[in-house]
Amino acid sequence: MTTPVLELGLVYALLALAGLLARRLRTSAVPFFVATGVLAGPHGLSLSSLDLRVVHDPAIVDFLGRIGLLLLLLFVGLELPVSRLLQSGQQIVVGGVTYVALNAALSAAYGMVLGWGRLEVLAMLGIMSISSSAIVARILIDLRRTANPETELILGIITIEDVILAVYLTALSAILLTGTIEPTRLLAGAALSILFIAGVVAAGHAGRRFLDRALANLPQELFLLLVFALLLLVAGGGELLHVAEAVGALLVGLVLAGTVHREAIEERLLPVRDLTAAVFFFAFGASVPPAELWAAALPASGGAAVTVVGSFAAGLAAGWWGGLSFRASSRLGTTILARGEFSVMVAVLARQGGLDARLQSFAALYVLILALASPSLARHANDIADALRKLADRLPGRRPPPPSAPPPSHEWADKSVTGVMEGRGSRHDAPRSLRTPIS
Repeated sequence: MTTPVLELGLVYALLALAGLLARRLRTSAVPFFVATGVLAGPHGLSLSSLDLRVVHDPAIVDFLGRIGLLLLLLFVGLELPVSRLLQSGQQIVVGGVTYVALNAALSAAYGMVLGWGRLEVLAMLGIMSISSSAIVARILIDLRRTANPETELILGIITIEDVILAVYLTALSAILLTGTIEPTRLLAGAALSILFIAGVVAAGHAGRRFLDRALANLPQELFLLLVFALLLLVAGGGELLHVAEAVGALLVGLVLAGTVHREAIEERLLPVRDLTAAVFFFAFGASVPPAELWAAALPASGGAAVTVVGSFAAGLAAGWWGGLSFRASSRLGTTILARGEFSVMVAVLARQGGLDARLQSFAALYVLILALASPSLARHANDIADALRKLADRLPGRRPPPPSAPPPSHEWADKSVTGVMEGRGSRHDAPRSLRTPIS
């Protein structure tokens, strides 16, 4: 016999253990939270002598999970770097669009191969095309690659993905509202969404000074109450107009990002976001019966393989456009292939829109596979690049490498090194043994 409070306490205890395990393994906690929900949710593991189910009435967990989703999207709006995007170089913009477009095309093709409908294929675009910024950042820090030449392009691609995600969620909301991609009904739903978005943005722009004054010099309690009230009122009001609450939360983030209190909002809401977002991922996993994961094993594994190939190829293309070496481009492609929180968000929106229930189990297992595989692939990116280069050298018709030049005399070497040290020669004038490659 349990109570709702006891169940919620057990959920947080299991999430804490899952987070500690993820920290121990130096990886993202998102897949561990999802797996905890699968095992301990209402459909979780229950054997004759072992019953891991701690949630029997998921109403409270689902509600907290909805709050977690709204806060995640609020932060997407707060951190949406539109100004930085406008200042980005052509290489970053082209690289980011190339990465998303190639992965979206492969995702759509894979969805059609699986035989899913047009709306399910549209949802798969979001599930399989947007990287997990949290996992990518963790990989860069853990592997100490923040100063590598490809890191700027990686962060630029994530910036582009954030902008595309905002547009995609708005379009997906309009399409799920009508339940079809037919032009007439789609235009009606899109018009309603556009009117809502324009109204919120216009009101936010007109009332920015009012928000600046209203939130100024408030104690933390009142500050949080006002921000939460704004978030829930806009998201809930949008839902009454048949606009997804996710779009409303995103818009509130965009509006608040234009105030002088953006950093204070992020700082004060971050612990609340993390607390409720963990329950969101748990609730998502809890909605997936483990038996359905077995049924989704083959499609999810195939989807993960498609993403690995697509991400690697897109990374090579973006790196080539950005002037990176083959090794650096390989590190880019393997680092940014992780999928996580955004994939789960889209899967939840698809469930709320009444799409095929198999998308949930597919997304859960797909995220688990890539979130666990991406750190290992990123760690061995240089080895993968070297292996591919050796394989390419062995292909028929490949020209053998030119014979190595005789070693330079000591007189030439001394002059070239002296020239480089004094600034009279280029870096490439020095002997190869004195150059320091970036690994």
